[in-house]
Amino acid sequence: MFSPIRTLICYFCNQSLNEHEDVLGIIMKLEKLLFANPILKSAVNTTIAEYDIVAAGATAIRFIKGEKVYHDLMGVSKEERNVLIGKMQQSDPTLWPEIEKLTLMWFNEFLDTNKIELHNFVETTRDSITVFGKIPQKTSFFDDKVVFRVKENEGPYSSFFRINGKLVLYDSMKNDIRIKGVTKVYVDKSEFVESYLKPLLGSLENAHSEGTTQLLKVLKKYRNKYINSNNPEIFKEVCHQNQFKHIYDDKEIVYADSILDETKLDKSSNFIEFFMEIMRSIM
Repeated sequence: MFSPIRTLICYFCNQSLNEHEDVLGIIMKLEKLLFANPILKSAVNTTIAEYDIVAAGATAIRFIKGEKVYHDLMGVSKEERNVLIGKMQQSDPTLWPEIEKLTLMWFNEFLDTNKIELHNFVETTRDSITVFGKIPQKTSFFDDKVVFRVKENEGPYSSFFRINGKLVLYDSMKNDIRIKGVTKVYVDKSEFVESYLKPLLGSLENAHSEGTTQLLKVLKKYRNKYINSNNPEIFKEVCHQNQFKHIYDDKEIVYADSILDETKLDKSSNFIEFFMEIMRSIM
């Protein structure tokens, strides 16, 4: 029987599946550097971690231009190093394609060596790879010159949700949230995140093992909590620098740090952006 999901997997992973083969057991192989698994929208009550390549740009240049250039780059601060690498790329247009090719090779080495299957793979950035449900056993490659590691104070996480191109990562042990695609300071200072989103995700984790009925109860509770909230701060849009969204004259949108007179306060954005997408991803 024709399966669109399997067809999608074949396309993205360049695997030769027939209709009798299963998704399980397929080792992930990347064809391009930046990729997000299209069949994964969420995972709850598991282990999720983002593995960064330590000093990825400088490490690639080490392989391309040699030890001296590498040690010169590592002898300055991270900010200075990034500026120097940027200048090197400007003066040598072939450098970035070489860096990209090396990084892709390292990602695939990491995936293959650790037997990361398609259903364990979440996404990549230019210098990191996120996986869930499996702990990689080998994180150093090529005589320990290429090292993957989890950043301090960034995981592992216990749930993730893909929301409109953003990845929401939740750590139930620390009751902490990271939203990739939103500046950390806005997440940390958001009343919506603190008083609504964190309790919602914690409650969903607690209810997850009890089945659909309990999940629906949690979703109904938090739907009502948002709609009936007397705290206007939770309506500040976390994806828009924690500002209130106003509608002026029924058509013009205005953002501000405080509630404006003679405008209509739009209270729906966080609800639509986060609650509705989370609900869709787990049901």
